[in-house]
Amino acid sequence: MNKKGFTLVEVVVASVILVIAFTILSQVVSFSTTYFKDEYSESISQEDLRLSAVLIEKDIRRYVVDVDYYIRSITGTDKQITLGNTENGTKYVIYTFNIANANITRTLYNPDDTVISTQVLSKQIVDFDITLNSATTINPFLSVDIEAIVDGRITNNDIHLEIYLRLPETS
Repeated sequence: MNKKGFTLVEVVVASVILVIAFTILSQVVSFSTTYFKDEYSESISQEDLRLSAVLIEKDIRRYVVDVDYYIRSITGTDKQITLGNTENGTKYVIYTFNIANANITRTLYNPDDTVISTQVLSKQIVDFDITLNSATTINPFLSVDIEAIVDGRITNNDIHLEIYLRLPETS
């Protein structure tokens, strides 16, 4: 009885081996896709925070010329930080951290309090603060802290800057 072909046992064993191989392959592809998506989200979050920090630093250097040019207030679900002098006829900027929407909004004003531009800087923000450290009158600085959550991950991205203020010249 020399028939050519496969027995039922051989076909079942081959099928089981193929199913196991395809299951392992699909798990590897699924893990790789999830990992790539998470890393991409984290890199976007880091870039978003970095660009926000650069703009905040630029505004601090442009509008805060003295410790009196900085106002921090918390109202309801918003934390507002005003950079610049709102009373001397110059441009100023207000950063608003909206806790409910988890974003930072930058609003630039003309001297007559009309809005020049408004832009949302960062999303998925957990915490945002600019605090004044004037313990020393020689080198006062503003400390900027921004913390954001990354999609689908437990880890957070955060940025901390210390921007030293120039003091007005005394005669």
